[in-house]
Amino acid sequence: RWQHIAQAREALRAMPSAGVPDLAVPAESAVPQQLPAAIRHFTGRARELKELDALLGDQMPGCGTVVISAIAGTAGVGKTSLALHFAHRVAHRFPDGQLFANLRGFDPAAAPVDAAGVARGFLDALGVPAPRIPPDSEGQLALYRSRLAGTRTLIVLDNAREAEQVRPLLPGSDRCLVLVTSRNRLSGLIALDGAVPLPLDVLSREEARELLWRRLGPEPVLGHPDAADQLIEL
Repeated sequence: RWQHIAQAREALRAMPSAGVPDLAVPAESAVPQQLPAAIRHFTGRARELKELDALLGDQMPGCGTVVISAIAGTAGVGKTSLALHFAHRVAHRFPDGQLFANLRGFDPAAAPVDAAGVARGFLDALGVPAPRIPPDSEGQLALYRSRLAGTRTLIVLDNAREAEQVRPLLPGSDRCLVLVTSRNRLSGLIALDGAVPLPLDVLSREEARELLWRRLGPEPVLGHPDAADQLIEL
């Protein structure tokens, strides 16, 4: 009889509890790798890349403050290409993940993305279970910053319209790097948050010619120099 009772107890213990959801958190959180593909035929920008390298230097990680670079320039000048090229080049220094968001600050077909919406997407990418994400925007932003605390994470915020769109997404960890691109200078981010400005101009004639060479090959560039010069002027 007692043997039957013991067997029944073991069977009950093995049965799943009805109506109780499994909210177990994975032993390891996800390591996001959200960077878009590296830019093919990336050319030039030696000065700008040197300045970006200098931001990290031997200070990262643990330099005492979040490293932020605000890459600013007119539409089509290559801000995103530069940010992504550099991000891929240093991604190995940020083993806790790389996050990317297009803030759509200048998209004529859609409104700019708000910081809370970006934070919610980042939380999903970081592996935070949906039931644990607060319903309010302030809670989501706070959880996002808490999740990045103490990590070495690279964040690329592309096409920002203004500093207020970026500031809530700046992590508190002093081991993170944030790259922000914008058509505007983002003076507020520079003055209040310590962002390092990196103005971007068009490629030099030599860099533009090298870009044509890489994309079209040497024959069109050398065989039709006048046409190549016209393309460079554009």
